[in-house]
Amino acid sequence: MLELKNISFAYGEKHVLQDINISIEKGSIIGILGKNGVGKTTLFEIIAQWKKNFKGEALLDSETLVRAQVGYLEAKPTFYSMITGREHLNVFKVRYPDFDIEGWNTIFELPLDEIVDYYSTGMKKRLALMMLLSADAPVILLDEPFLGLDVEASIDLEKIINTLKERGKIILVASHTLSALQKLSDKIYHFSEGKIEQTFEKENFDQLDAYMKDYFSNNHQDIVDKLL
Repeated sequence: MLELKNISFAYGEKHVLQDINISIEKGSIIGILGKNGVGKTTLFEIIAQWKKNFKGEALLDSETLVRAQVGYLEAKPTFYSMITGREHLNVFKVRYPDFDIEGWNTIFELPLDEIVDYYSTGMKKRLALMMLLSADAPVILLDEPFLGLDVEASIDLEKIINTLKERGKIILVASHTLSALQKLSDKIYHFSEGKIEQTFEKENFDQLDAYMKDYFSNNHQDIVDKLL
């Protein structure tokens, strides 16, 4: 189990995250919903141990979480220019000899011998995810994984994420798109101003649309007024 206990983070006087408490079982997908700037990426950087000066605890099976236990897919992954997908993966194969490139590619279905520069956005997202799986980390963080993807590419990625869930990974998906999270998640946390505003279990997902419309109306009345 991954446990985030009383996680808080600030830049000077600006509080980015305040008292975040989340528990996630193995083989679960948790959705983090919220507009840009509410602390989703900061939370992921804390879990990935990229940020150290935070308050609270991040634990995996009751032990302090370490960087090697986390795979983090950023919203806009970067790649080396003019080399193939296989060459990218071989870099990780050197460090992690048990990384089964061909085995994983039966799931990811990538043209590994093509130059990555010519991959579609969806292919690049899948390659980046496959690269981070080389270390077999138990915790997977996906920051806006569907950003820039068409419908077909999104469906392909959803299938892969569900396969990782079936293999027992702890998966957190951050997005500002409600529909994508509803399809994947076992639970959704709505973040607002660095806090957990509301939590929805899967059986209550049918309430999300009405909740978000009400939340948007109450907190962004200036925009609503312009539309009326």
